[in-house]
Amino acid sequence: LVDLSAIYARNWHSPDREETADAPQARTVAKIRGLARAYEHVAICVDDWRSFRHDLFSAYKAQRAAKPPEYKVQLGNVIHMLGLDGFPLWKHANHEADDVIASATRAALEAGHKVTIATGDKDLFQLVGPSVCVLSTSTDAIFGVEETRAKYGVGPEQIGDWIALVGDSSDNIPGVPGVGAKRAAELLTEHGSVPLILAWARAMAVEIDEATETAKEAGAKAPAPLPKMWASVLASQDVLAMAQRLVALKSDLHVDIAEALRPRVAAPITKAGTYEPENDEDKMSENESIPQAPDSEERAAQQPADMQRAPVDAVPEPAAMVVSKPADYEPSKAAAPLAPPAWDMSLEPTSLPQALVTAGHL
Repeated sequence: LVDLSAIYARNWHSPDREETADAPQARTVAKIRGLARAYEHVAICVDDWRSFRHDLFSAYKAQRAAKPPEYKVQLGNVIHMLGLDGFPLWKHANHEADDVIASATRAALEAGHKVTIATGDKDLFQLVGPSVCVLSTSTDAIFGVEETRAKYGVGPEQIGDWIALVGDSSDNIPGVPGVGAKRAAELLTEHGSVPLILAWARAMAVEIDEATETAKEAGAKAPAPLPKMWASVLASQDVLAMAQRLVALKSDLHVDIAEALRPRVAAPITKAGTYEPENDEDKMSENESIPQAPDSEERAAQQPADMQRAPVDAVPEPAAMVVSKPADYEPSKAAAPLAPPAWDMSLEPTSLPQALVTAGHL
């Protein structure tokens, strides 16, 4: 089960600048085709552009910059090419790929299959079990139950609570101030879950309040206040409750797991149609239509006769370079540079999609 966004986003944000403009889509497709050579059955799980989690928490992923148009165009091209390759493409409205993967995992396990999840998202480590593992899309490492425990300090069944305590900057989930990854693992190892951690914190607070009141009545020294970390946990009760809802994966979406088990049939290699976006917001405006670049003979025919290149054989070998000036040469009378011909300017692309196509032809 492939988390498409995890692979594509990693390629999109690659720091390598010595590559072509369409490298993110090319590398994403190549990665998934490579997985198909290693695994007999592969299905692609796709994010919807908006998730129900945005309705639960308005700040969900709000820190992320808006995706540029070319991000959506290339992702659309990836989905189009994978569809031509015959891969099942699963997507559910108002849900993320994580929920589709959770639902597909449940369906696969019920049908008696083992599952490998290709992702870079730690949320999906919640699904790891005896018959489910995670394949890291960044390192190609395989994570089972023990590897998950070694990486995060807790078992897969506690990953959701661990993320709720620590927070997740990529999804803008705040977490508990003062509780880091190691401390969260210690708390969960000692108490078991977020509800039990909160119950312990409340019990400590009540005990301290009662002891403080007793000391006050007796004129004795008041006990130490609630430790700062536990006070932070108590103050974050609402945050923790919301974080748990955001991190929880939905596993009840309809997924036809049999579709992934059928032999994959790729479309014939022909001049396939271009990607058609699903939504109006993904479509380019009419003035951004992409013309096909003419071939070399057509371009040569369009040039003025005095600007067409002579055949290579007709160019004489250069003699020793001698710079001479006529006797009546005067710099002030030098001719002004000629303006570029109109045909040259007409070849310039006027939008990024046109530039991508022109660059591809060149």
